[in-house]
Amino acid sequence: VGIGGEFVELTNVGTAAVDLTGWSFDDNSRTPGSFPIGSLGTVQPGESVILAENSAADFRLAWFLPATVKVVGGNINNLG
Repeated sequence: VGIGGEFVELTNVGTAAVDLTGWSFDDNSRTPGSFPIGSLGTVQPGESVILAENSAADFRLAWFLPATVKVVGGNINNLG
């Protein structure tokens, strides 16, 4: 797990932007809405976003990421 904690990285490999409003993530109970990720906003083509176990600030610090990298912290739904 390490300092940054467990994480999931999503990358838009398409050619159009994807709006994550209303989207959620759950790899634990398969319950829609368990971990909302809409706060990540729109993901541009080629852009990656991070769903982190630790807080977004702690994850950025551990991985030396600037504030421009979209990270949502507090994800415990992929620990299983």
